Amino acid sequence: MTDEGLAAWLAPRLTDFPLRCQTDAVDFDPVPLAGLSTSNVRHTRPPLPSLDLSSGRA
Repeated sequence: MTDEGLAAWLAPRLTDFPLRCQTDAVDFDPVPLAGLSTSNVRHTRPPLPSLDLSSGRA
């Protein structure tokens, strides 16, 4: 992020991310979600090639 004003606004809103959110399986019904529109954001500044696999899956 290069905008200092935006960074100052964002910083107090950042929170820790629980590890279990990444390790525990999720059980849900995909049918209600099938009709929702989706969008994906690609990290470009700086480019992060390590995210290419995840981007391809999305």
